[in-house]
Amino acid sequence: MLAGALLALFWAIILLIGAMGALAFVAGFKAAP
Repeated sequence: MLAGALLALFWAIILLIGAMGALAFVAGFKAAP
């Protein structure tokens, strides 16, 4: 059960970082001339 919670937390962090990276990429793409 603890392993499942840690795995879920791990994936939540990975998805959060991925979403932030995608937003930063889109923002940089729009800012580019």
